[in-house]
Amino acid sequence: MQNIRENKKQITQIILTVLLFILAHVPNVPQLGQFIIYLVAYLIIGASVIKEAVEHLFQGKWFDENFLMMIATVGAFLVKQYPEAVA
Repeated sequence: MQNIRENKKQITQIILTVLLFILAHVPNVPQLGQFIIYLVAYLIIGASVIKEAVEHLFQGKWFDENFLMMIATVGAFLVKQYPEAVA
């Protein structure tokens, strides 16, 4: 039963993220709007990565893959490569 719930949650996250990607590519969406859409998409799909990274930081596990992925995402957002940040 737990696996079914987890699978439904992951499928829902993927569907929402894909819909947000499509929305971000609608013509005439301002850059701030794109940023917000991609940020929401990242928070939906990347919440587990952020959670693991923060937990590992508090455990003294610096530079694990979750932390490095989070840093790469922040960098991609800073250079305005929003699709790369979410992917």
